Amino acid sequence: MSSGVHSGDSRVLDVAPTGKRVEISGLTLAEFREGKLVREREFADALGLLRQIGAIPPTGARIIPPRHARQT
Repeated sequence: MSSGVHSGDSRVLDVAPTGKRVEISGLTLAEFREGKLVREREFADALGLLRQIGAIPPTGARIIPPRHARQT
């Protein structure tokens, strides 16, 4: 788990810094052969981060389409 503040010059999905404190969880998988690191993969909860900064609505939020959206 890492935490910080969405600030500075960072823009995430074109969302300007919000000043909000955020937390993000993740996982690092490392593969070793003969005592040497041969592969490393990192995974992070990007969806959770985007929800915290308001880039996407929270779970269960009702999304109202714009008035100009085409009805099908």
